[in-house]
Amino acid sequence: MRKILLFISILFFGILSTNAQVTSVAIVGEAAGGWPGDPGNPGPTDVHQMTSTNGSDWTLSTITLTTAQAGGGIKFRANNAWATNWGSPSFPTGTAPLGGSNLNCTAGTYSVTFNSDSGVYAFTQIAGGYPTIALVGPATAQGWPNDPQVDAAQLSTTDGITYRTNSVALTANSLKIRQNNNWSVSWGGLSFPTGPQAGQESTNIAVTQAGSYRCVFNRSNGQYTFDFPTVAIVGEAVGGWPGDAGNPGPTDVHQLSTTDGETYTVSNLAVTTASSGGGAKFRQDNAWSTNWGNESFPAASSSNGNNINTVAGIYDVTFTRSTGAFNFSPSLTTASFDKIRFSVYPNPSNTIWNFNIGNETITNIIVTDILGKQIINTNTLQVDNSALNSGIYFAKINTSNKSETIKLIRN
Repeated sequence: MRKILLFISILFFGILSTNAQVTSVAIVGEAAGGWPGDPGNPGPTDVHQMTSTNGSDWTLSTITLTTAQAGGGIKFRANNAWATNWGSPSFPTGTAPLGGSNLNCTAGTYSVTFNSDSGVYAFTQIAGGYPTIALVGPATAQGWPNDPQVDAAQLSTTDGITYRTNSVALTANSLKIRQNNNWSVSWGGLSFPTGPQAGQESTNIAVTQAGSYRCVFNRSNGQYTFDFPTVAIVGEAVGGWPGDAGNPGPTDVHQLSTTDGETYTVSNLAVTTASSGGGAKFRQDNAWSTNWGNESFPAASSSNGNNINTVAGIYDVTFTRSTGAFNFSPSLTTASFDKIRFSVYPNPSNTIWNFNIGNETITNIIVTDILGKQIINTNTLQVDNSALNSGIYFAKINTSNKSETIKLIRN
């Protein structure tokens, strides 16, 4: 009997101790303005603090959320630290276990309740907050609405006027834009990728090409734009970080190509071996707000934000925007050199190499050794090699329109 009473006492005081450890609860995440340490939530105290009168039931009268992006969303966390946090992919209601997944929230202004003992939460949309805006129709994964429903392809906003999404998968079909998950207010426009077409404001938008699009919509005038974000590879291993001499900006030098906004490629990319703190990363729209990386090389299945630990070589690169996956495939073969339009003479040479680029405008020529170490970086078409050791080198010729790599021999 004493052992049973002792066990009950320990369990009771353990529960009290656990509850006592939760002195504050906040909502954090990119959809709530920023994860801890981001500009929108710099700390040390999380911005969106909830209140409680008993240490278990927590409330927040108002919070404006954007739609969760891949790898984003929101979580509940205690004491302005990650030691105790809760999450679940369900939204707007659910039960969040300790250490659970991010909440896949949709844009809107909400009041929130949360119980730190059970993990039960509820987000209730506030009338008078920013209206929600979503894409609906067979061009989207959800199809035409089967009301009542919460539309899946929600756009986010910070002012209730301009709405956007960074990535939405569309097929070649039709869609419309509607407000607050119902048909009371909706927009069309027929034309794609921009609109509306005059006189067609209520007609379904005809998506002409499947892809993973960025969408920007203006609620005040119904104007919309669908496009593919740009993706570039940057870093000291590919000529320079943004702002360096080899990548001065404002447009990153090594832009990848895409036909669907999902898979991006670049061919014959000259890469050097990553130095400490160097390497390379992918970034979107010539800015750091969205970027990807993983220390793995030559391939990774996802991004963890670290620099890519590159190894010297000439590569064909494939990048997947939705996951951050990438693959560097060696492209340095004799056959590839035979196809290069640019030329150099004499080659072999022990004095100078003269480069012929036709009618192109030179940006620079980067000469590297067989290990990928940069030896020369010049914007002239004549390169003095008299001081170099005999051996094989590679010249990456960058013009205003393209880049090519040529094998050089110093005899």
